[in-house]
Amino acid sequence: MIASSLSRGKRVYATKNNNNNEIGLSLTILNTPEDTEVIVLEMGMRGRGEISELTNIAHPDVAVITNIGVAHMELLGSRDEILKAKLEILEGLAEGGLLIMPYADEYLQKAVAEGMIREDVKIAYTSTETVVLDPLPYGLAYAENIYCEGARICFTAAAGFGALQEFDLAISVVGKHHVGNALAGLLCGLYFGIAPELVAEGIAAFVQIGHRERLVNDEGVYFLDDAYNAGPESMMSAFESVRRLAKHSKAFACIGDMLELGDVAPQKHFEVGAKAASVGLDGLLVIGDFQKNVVDGAFSVAPEMPVFIFSDKEKMAEKLTELVSEGDYVLLKASHAFEMYTILDSYGSIVRKGNEP
Repeated sequence: MIASSLSRGKRVYATKNNNNNEIGLSLTILNTPEDTEVIVLEMGMRGRGEISELTNIAHPDVAVITNIGVAHMELLGSRDEILKAKLEILEGLAEGGLLIMPYADEYLQKAVAEGMIREDVKIAYTSTETVVLDPLPYGLAYAENIYCEGARICFTAAAGFGALQEFDLAISVVGKHHVGNALAGLLCGLYFGIAPELVAEGIAAFVQIGHRERLVNDEGVYFLDDAYNAGPESMMSAFESVRRLAKHSKAFACIGDMLELGDVAPQKHFEVGAKAASVGLDGLLVIGDFQKNVVDGAFSVAPEMPVFIFSDKEKMAEKLTELVSEGDYVLLKASHAFEMYTILDSYGSIVRKGNEP
């Protein structure tokens, strides 16, 4: 999203795929064309010390932290430790560099309040709700009037460094959580002096890659293939997305485990099940070691909700063919190891009796 935001006003090079460890980040830097003006680097992390190494290779001028969630809790043990691991990015941030982060994140606010951020670092906040701050931070971008147009999210943003300007923006995505990502991209573009209308064009041109929110029509049934990876936050957002896209048609979800959550895994899978029920999904198909927690969560909200458990994805695809009708929507989502996108192939093979589409 950041690379797209900058693309109309700067020569940009960015991390490909998920080349975000010490090898991938280094290769990205070494492969950067000589005429590049801005390089956008993803820094991956599963434990302490990893972002420290990456940021001291990259020495960024701008750092963006999108949230302090629960992914990788298994190795880090707590969100406080995840916070510390992500704040390692500041070790390599240039003196007087910019840190962009969401205003609503309680852990990042804690970092500010407790002096965990260097005094020379300039802070810019994003918010998916209107915020009035006094005094204003160095930079701010917030969204208003968020609404959906099919597979597009539209909103008005107020953003800037000092005086705020208003922008009408649209993103070709289905998840509302991308508004926060777009705001981070907007701030990056304005910070680098790109004309606002060019930043807006770049945001509008953003397209998802891989198995991320890919909408596929198979014999009249719409699959939201978001199977690249999953955590509690993204899983819950995906439930809302598929329910919204389906409108008055039925919406189902085929899901698997969210990995690397450690001791909080049972509770987080319970919460995911409860969310599936609370948004009004018409059926939940579950595979993985934590399926009982998902089922218990769903039944805690809607005891009559149709929930089906499976030991393999072929059986899940077979059941899906019995449940869906033309015009229905199906979400595919789990951690990457589950390769939930293969259900789409299995489903197609069954409904077409092995014939090519």
